Amino acid sequence: MAATVGRPDLVEIIVGGALENGELTPAQLEEAALHLATYTGWCKATATHEGIGRAIAAHRARTPAQDPAPAPPVHDAAPTPPTQEEATA
Repeated sequence: MAATVGRPDLVEIIVGGALENGELTPAQLEEAALHLATYTGWCKATATHEGIGRAIAAHRARTPAQDPAPAPPVHDAAPTPPTQEEATA
């Protein structure tokens, strides 16, 4: 609805909620703005894209960067067999 009236401020609020709840990704939201251009016209779609861009930037500023999981340790040598003492203990 906010996209049809050309209100980027309203779009920003709505999109911010979708990002916070994990309902849509930034890529999906940008794609939706392009899709809406056919129905709302380029001027309103541009305003919608502006609101989406602001919401994405605000979300990224609030959300800490996700560091990739640390890689498991690499062992260069095969495990050594137990010693005689370890085997009998």
